[in-house]
Amino acid sequence: MYFGKRKSFFGNIINGLVFKILFPKMANWDLIQQDMKEDDANLKKILEGKQ
Repeated sequence: MYFGKRKSFFGNIINGLVFKILFPKMANWDLIQQDMKEDDANLKKILEGKQ
């Protein structure tokens, strides 16, 4: 049994067009991970009241 909508033929075409042709550059995961660590540290400071 499937939950949610199954992928359609046109959905695959749109995904291919958007992610492979228009925007082929991959995300910089190291930058994202570093930003998430900084966000976690800032949130911890806020929650502990050390602003």
